[in-house]
Amino acid sequence: MKGAASEKRVCPKLVRFTPTELEVVRDRARGSGRPVACYIREAALGGRPKAQTGALNHSVIRDLAGFATKLRELAQLAAERHSPEAPICAGLAGEALDLIRQID
Repeated sequence: MKGAASEKRVCPKLVRFTPTELEVVRDRARGSGRPVACYIREAALGGRPKAQTGALNHSVIRDLAGFATKLRELAQLAAERHSPEAPICAGLAGEALDLIRQID
């Protein structure tokens, strides 16, 4: 397929999927970080689009870090109010940070 990349794509082709098949294709395309059409074309031409775990991990890490920050703020507030739950909150914040460090 040498030179195919420089050719303009002008030949459309209708492909039919069951709703279940299309959901699988969408999930795999999303996991590979590609639009559905690109994913289908690459797979049909023999490519093996791979999941981008790094991008997913960065998103998850960011979300978990926000969660851990809120837990830490809650722990500080509980400590300021001399709540008996303060050590539990502090422990949960620490556990969340430990889990984040284990990712990727």
